[in-house]
Amino acid sequence: MRKLIYANLVRIMINKIFWIMFFIISIFEVIACFKLSANSTPIEFTLFITFQVISIVIAIYFSLFLGTEYSDGTVRNKIIIGHKRENIYFANLITGILSITIMYILIILVGLIMGLLLGGEFNYSIEKILAAGIVIWFACISYISIFNLVGMISLSKANSSIISLLISFFTIFFGIYVTNKLSSPKLNKIYVFLYEFNPWGQILEGIKINMESPWKLISYAILLSIITTVVGLIIFRKKDLK
Repeated sequence: MRKLIYANLVRIMINKIFWIMFFIISIFEVIACFKLSANSTPIEFTLFITFQVISIVIAIYFSLFLGTEYSDGTVRNKIIIGHKRENIYFANLITGILSITIMYILIILVGLIMGLLLGGEFNYSIEKILAAGIVIWFACISYISIFNLVGMISLSKANSSIISLLISFFTIFFGIYVTNKLSSPKLNKIYVFLYEFNPWGQILEGIKINMESPWKLISYAILLSIITTVVGLIIFRKKDLK
């Protein structure tokens, strides 16, 4: 599986779409930094602000990467030469995790550099900032797990991209809807769970920095990743790739 991961990672690192998406989100990060600095916003907020739309970024570059695997016949060829389906599935999942981790670090570096250049200061402790960063990172991984499921069970690059984008927008708009419902006295616990289990809700909580229960959010992200991975692997094992 190590060879599969290495080959995948090389392909994704030379993928133009990956770097185009990073360039676009970096522009948003720079613009956000200028706007927030005008209001004397602490640096820690500039580090994570653009992760509100990271699901869209992942949906685009990762679904196209996985779709190419099918359209070029790469997945079928891997099976023909003897690679196990579970190894192929996990190799793509790990590649996705490594790729979003690289982009995650680069985005934070852009925000940090811009924040320092604009004279920003830190208001929260390093422990709280690290906790926020970990929550957001695990939320990104759960998005990778979701889109890996979609990409590995869909034979069409177009279908994979469309479904991934729809899921991305659904998590965002559903998160906004649930956020507005959190003030409701009825079914409040249900709304809180739906908000915190949603990767977008986890990211939004991370952006706030001062969270009450970061480890609960991380647990939800891990649980969602496990569920989607198990479901995706079961379907992929039975899928006809002809």
